[in-house]
Amino acid sequence: APPAADPAPPRPSRAHIKPAPATVETKGLLTINARPWVRVEIDGALVAQETPVRGKQLSVGAHRVRMVNEPLGFSVERVVEIRADGQTEIFVDVASGRVGIR
Repeated sequence: APPAADPAPPRPSRAHIKPAPATVETKGLLTINARPWVRVEIDGALVAQETPVRGKQLSVGAHRVRMVNEPLGFSVERVVEIRADGQTEIFVDVASGRVGIR
């Protein structure tokens, strides 16, 4: 008799395959105040002609924030980290050039 053929390899079980976790777009909030005022751009897009910006919803992660007061020759850019379900606040003192982030 001819040798027995190798049995077909077992089919892989799908029991060990976990479904990919659902991706949830997590957001946080950004508030910007300035003295006297600044125009606000976030990631290159105009967000406000004048501050304040209150509770701007942004995706979690790093965002480039540009704040400008052209009549006073003021322009500053900062990268801020938005936290999940958190609030990030920026205060700009145009006269001194100070930018506080908390």
